Amino acid sequence: MNTERFSLKELCVVADASMLGENKFFRRLTTDSRTITGGEDMCFVALKTGRHDGHTYVEEAYRKGVRAFIVSQTPATPLPDASFVVAENPLALLQLFAANHREKSGLKIIGITGSNGKTIVKEWLHQLLSPDHKIVRNPRSFNSQIGVPLSVLNIEDTDELGIFEAGISLPGEMAKLAAILHPNEGIFTHVGNAHLENFTSQTQLITEKCALFEHCERVFYRADQFDIRAALNENKFRGEHITWGFDGDADMRVARVTSTSTEQVMKIHWKNSSFECPLPFSDQASIANAMTCVLVMLQREYPWSVIAERISHLRHIQMRMERIEGWNGTRLISDVYNNDLHALELAVEELRRERGVEKRMVVLSDILQTGIDSKVLYSRVGKLLLDHDVDAVMAVGTEIGQYLTELRVPARAFDSTEAMLNALNELDFSNAAILFKGARSFAFERLVRALQRKAHATVLEVNLNNLVANLNHYRATIPKGTRLMAMVKAFGYGTGGAEIAEALEFNRIDYLGVAYVDEGVALRKAGIRTPIMVMNPDAGTFHQLVAHNLEPEIYSLHQLKAFQAVLAQKTSKTYNIHLKVDTGMHRLGFEDHNWQLALDAIAGDKRLKVVTVLSHLAAADNPDHDAFTRKQIADFNAMADLANRTLGYHSIRHIANTAGIQRFPEARMDMVRLGIGLYGIESGNQEGKNLATVAQFKSTISQIRMVKKGDSVGYNRSFVAEKDRQIATIPVGYADGLMRSLSNGNGWVNVNGEKAVYVGRVCMDMIMVDVTDIAVNEGDEVTLFGDAPTLNELATLAGTIPYELLAGISHRVKRIFVKE
Repeated sequence: MNTERFSLKELCVVADASMLGENKFFRRLTTDSRTITGGEDMCFVALKTGRHDGHTYVEEAYRKGVRAFIVSQTPATPLPDASFVVAENPLALLQLFAANHREKSGLKIIGITGSNGKTIVKEWLHQLLSPDHKIVRNPRSFNSQIGVPLSVLNIEDTDELGIFEAGISLPGEMAKLAAILHPNEGIFTHVGNAHLENFTSQTQLITEKCALFEHCERVFYRADQFDIRAALNENKFRGEHITWGFDGDADMRVARVTSTSTEQVMKIHWKNSSFECPLPFSDQASIANAMTCVLVMLQREYPWSVIAERISHLRHIQMRMERIEGWNGTRLISDVYNNDLHALELAVEELRRERGVEKRMVVLSDILQTGIDSKVLYSRVGKLLLDHDVDAVMAVGTEIGQYLTELRVPARAFDSTEAMLNALNELDFSNAAILFKGARSFAFERLVRALQRKAHATVLEVNLNNLVANLNHYRATIPKGTRLMAMVKAFGYGTGGAEIAEALEFNRIDYLGVAYVDEGVALRKAGIRTPIMVMNPDAGTFHQLVAHNLEPEIYSLHQLKAFQAVLAQKTSKTYNIHLKVDTGMHRLGFEDHNWQLALDAIAGDKRLKVVTVLSHLAAADNPDHDAFTRKQIADFNAMADLANRTLGYHSIRHIANTAGIQRFPEARMDMVRLGIGLYGIESGNQEGKNLATVAQFKSTISQIRMVKKGDSVGYNRSFVAEKDRQIATIPVGYADGLMRSLSNGNGWVNVNGEKAVYVGRVCMDMIMVDVTDIAVNEGDEVTLFGDAPTLNELATLAGTIPYELLAGISHRVKRIFVKE
């Protein structure tokens, strides 16, 4: 089997498909034209989904060097030297090709599914078994109908074991993944309600997931998950059931011996023997995932001593990439939980997308246990770095330092992480984006901590994956062809303007909206190229607006004349503007009495192009005012019709905000404006059932003290203990964005899954909470809002709206951007 190169001819043979053009060879397949580098080694698969057609991006892939394509239709424009495999269903062909590749490999595979814990168990098993096997696995959470076949095509001749996770969201999907993976052993991690919305019941969901195990020799799962056993029996599974649990019915019985807030010691009973196993964590999810890994190792007849030693070195896996602000204008991209060639490729793709920096650098460790000749390995790494415009490498480890010339970019070697830490003052990282990519044993998080901008312990954690999931949720609700403008005003509703805009631009947003010119300028300086509408531009900033190709919202005759005067000085080209009309908000906008005057002035000025006409719904989230909202929509359409007649062309219409998108289909028109919905809040300021939490406001406990009965806490002695209380102090206050209305028991924080209410008044830099009867230590993490309490819950307790609370988070609070 040739794992270094595939060919279109091979594809045609496997899938009985036809080829147009000459045979082409390639190393990798991709479905995303945005991530293509080194296109001559790639094959682009054009997939059609609900909102996107990959055939739209064939020419983009061609411009990036791709010459091998899998399509269902050939492009109208001839592409010289390009070759096409034409298939009715390119995704089915990709899956079939992956299944054939897996079959030819003869590799033993462990297949993992479950509602959660799949990625953790996969990564921990890799850590536990890799000293003895060369293992291939999914990069990150590539467990979908597309991610699994792309992952399987990474199998190479030198691999000895595959560990692949498989996830589904629709009935029938697991059978397709099972046909690709054909696992020899299976793991069901946990039964939960994730993706249940597309199934008639949890029983149906479990039965569908168990289809992965049809041909497995054995399946591992928790004994008290009775639905799994029932589903396996329903699927007529004939292999072994191997279970763990806390009762006598399990094959591996578990009992706690000692327990602290940071670790557990478990007594493991297996067959006729027992041993103690220390776990370096205490949360229930991690214990369950670790016990699954122990069960797999016991079945593989690992000695107890080896199991206990390796398990003791497990750590919570940071399964996500973090963007952190560093010193001297640096941006730190931390992706340190694994380091293999496939994971490195994904990480440098993220680095290449960083804009507004002077250089891109990679801190890279030895790549361990690949089974590939070292010179070949680091030559492939060098091509990857070169293709992704990396300017320099800091090579950490005894092996990688021997192959600096293979890396193809300027490099400096360090024998160890400690050696690089000692040399940090000698290195120039200023205005750089720096990717940290290292094997766990190198502990690169120490480097990240040393270089990040020092701030107090309070952070706002922004999940970019969830932001994009919310974007796609709303995309699915609007008609095909309707454009979408994302509002990123007020520093992205407090979450971070440039970073949010970059994620939206990468996901092909049509327009961005900001409130003021300086916000738009900041986005342009960060490298954002998407059209940006400025909602409230001051006439004094028009010169700056034009210089940065921003598009003004024009809402008055005075403002229109001022902008025309600036254009007369700045440009002779046609310039896009947006006209706002007032249909009932009575804040900004043209009204009936001056609307025709504005249109006549614009019709006579060839420098102006009215790209959109817009208005603002005043009460779309309130059913009591639906009649008023419908009148606004009707009045808006009448004014937009007048614009069409006067100007002689159609301008894009938009009036729907987040609430309007949800509640008024007739308001979706040519474009919609998505604001707070991006961040997980639906109309009526409610957390959406189908939306994901984007922002988590977190801090840590600075100190814990006992307060005796009758003693007071905080300013003005506003809290007096009615009995002895344990009080924790947290370094966050109203200077960070917490509202004082949360004082004296009105608000609460989440500490280790428990509710701890505010005591005393919210101070400028601190709050105090009651942790009596909660197992807690100084340094423990605290959630101020996020999953619990939610943003909306805390806003309600504070007597405000989610917008105010989120946008009010101070700039002194460090933003951390995570991507799974």
